[in-house]
Amino acid sequence: MLRLYGELFCAHLEVELKEVVLYRLSRDAVVRKHALQLFSSEASRSLSRRALRAERHEPNQSHTTLTHPLTPFTRSHQPRTQVRLSVVDNLLLAHALDSQVILLFDLRLNEKAAIAAPLPLRALASDGFGALYSPHWIFAAPRYVIDPQAGRAGTLELDLRAISASSIDTCCLLQFLLHRADGAEVILQVLCGALEQQESLATCARMFDVLSGAHAAATRAAADAAAEWADGSTTGDPPPGGLVSEALACMGARAPPSPPPSPQQLVQGVFEPAAAAIRREIAGGSADTRCRRRRHLIGAAIEYLASLDRYTLPPSDELSLLLVELFEAEESHFQICQLVQHNMLADSPALAAKLLELARPPTTSLALDMLARLGDTHALLGELIKQGELLGACRFIREQRLAQFPPRALLAMASIRAGEQPALLPAVIRFFEQRNQALRGSPAFLPEEGCDAFLDEARRRGVWRDKGSGWRAA
Repeated sequence: MLRLYGELFCAHLEVELKEVVLYRLSRDAVVRKHALQLFSSEASRSLSRRALRAERHEPNQSHTTLTHPLTPFTRSHQPRTQVRLSVVDNLLLAHALDSQVILLFDLRLNEKAAIAAPLPLRALASDGFGALYSPHWIFAAPRYVIDPQAGRAGTLELDLRAISASSIDTCCLLQFLLHRADGAEVILQVLCGALEQQESLATCARMFDVLSGAHAAATRAAADAAAEWADGSTTGDPPPGGLVSEALACMGARAPPSPPPSPQQLVQGVFEPAAAAIRREIAGGSADTRCRRRRHLIGAAIEYLASLDRYTLPPSDELSLLLVELFEAEESHFQICQLVQHNMLADSPALAAKLLELARPPTTSLALDMLARLGDTHALLGELIKQGELLGACRFIREQRLAQFPPRALLAMASIRAGEQPALLPAVIRFFEQRNQALRGSPAFLPEEGCDAFLDEARRRGVWRDKGSGWRAA
């Protein structure tokens, strides 16, 4: 009896056909659901040896290209293979006792064959187990191993890194890891390996689509769970924000063991380390300023932006800032303007500040427009004052009806620029006098506003003279 993904199965080993048949058990019927094909002892031993050699020679590779054919069992294969079954994290493990390897079956991904090459079993030295697959071993459901001779009992655990090293299809591997507990860290490692090996952008796009689709589905399920709880159709505590798996559990859905990596986690765990490695490479003199790896990283980041857009997910601020930094290093300012103008980068104060740091007219204009859309009037006025666009700042104050904006900052900048633009200081003074007249019924400035020094300077320069109730041009 086995339980996989919440369903109850009865497993039967077909010795002659060399396959495991799973019968799904329900309340009123028994249905033959899956026939999982096992492999010959020769193929299992060969693939296991190749996997070990690849892991020994390339321990840091995210996957190896195992091209040896998986030869299925046939009636001509003698002797019969002994097989034991275990279940770990919704995976069916078929132990081939003669070849001492394990076949992994994930019914969500493949209903007929194993999802990876046969892998060996490893035991920690501290566990005190004897020889692997000893004749005395007893396999107890669901994932226990008992060695009566050694007086030990243990549990089977998945080595996700070893499984990912034996996988060929990275997209299928990501789907497999999304259903595993503690698979998020390995997912980030697989993506880092793809960027390190400069996988094709088409492959990167498919990988990002897998993750974006999983994150979008989990986000929608969490929102539905929160809505059901708010409507009173679900009892208990409200689902906490950000914990997608618990939110799914509240609505009775089959939640993944762990939430898929969020866009922020992908940027912090994949893109930023890759960009840091490129910066170190360029600083060490091993690459030119327009290196190939950086252009590939930019292409991968653009593919990830497109994937987020396809699944209506907002891009993170970290990804937007990283893209601007990479394009700036490539001196590709036109591409920055395109991304902002076509709304590929989400508006944020951090992005606006980054665009202003570039100190280029096109990006500065886009930054000011972004601050206006964000409604950050004080930051926008501060930037206009910093650039000396005092008349533009006055017009913005009038349009937005910011009657309480302090005049001291504008008068101070106008006083600094009075030598180059003599008419600027009296124009700003006149603007705030009109504001004071409409606001308080008098053009005079309040003492606490601290504007007397600028008024005295205007009198001293002779550009304005006090006449009656207001200022007049000299």
